Amino acid sequence: MLLLLLLLLLLLLLLLFLLLLLLLLLLLLLYYYYYYYYYYYYYWLLLLLLLSFYYYCYYYYYYYYYYYYYYYYYYYYYYYYYYYYFFYYYYYYYFYYYYYYYCYYYYYYYYYYYYYYYYYYYYYYYYYYYYTTTTNTTTTTTTTSTSTTSTTTTTTTTTTTTTTTSTTTTTTATTTTTTTPSYYYYYYYYYYYYY
Repeated sequence: MLLLLLLLLLLLLLLLFLLLLLLLLLLLLLYYYYYYYYYYYYYWLLLLLLLSFYYYCYYYYYYYYYYYYYYYYYYYYYYYYYYYYFFYYYYYYYFYYYYYYYCYYYYYYYYYYYYYYYYYYYYYYYYYYYYTTTTNTTTTTTTTSTSTTSTTTTTTTTTTTTTTTSTTTTTTATTTTTTTPSYYYYYYYYYYYYY
């Protein structure tokens, strides 16, 4: 609104200046024609017009540069704040997305690490308790050795009697197998690790 008023004022001043020039030309013509009759009158009138023209130019110059510097600083501060907010939002969104992707990858690697060690310990304890299932085998062996007794009787009638006593070896084996259930340890560890 202020800009429009200043433009209108400048146009009015310019129009006034043109009218004054036209009037000045008319007065100059009258001056040449009526110089001898109206010498002093036109002299002061011309001086007044020249002074008016001088002040008019002075104020025109003043408002013109006022207008120029006003809009110069206006656009200066406008672009200054424009670029200020541009870089502000640029770096804001830059750090925002940087923080977002940082948290995203942190979350990804954290759960990757979590599940990696989860399955690592799962298989570790699974094979550990699989291979350390306690099997206690007690074997009792009773061995009776074989002893052979031979008795030989010789008579004069050359009759030989041989008596042989044989004892057979008997082996008795008793096997006792004790199995410790591994699933109990697995579920106990899973419950503890999960919570």
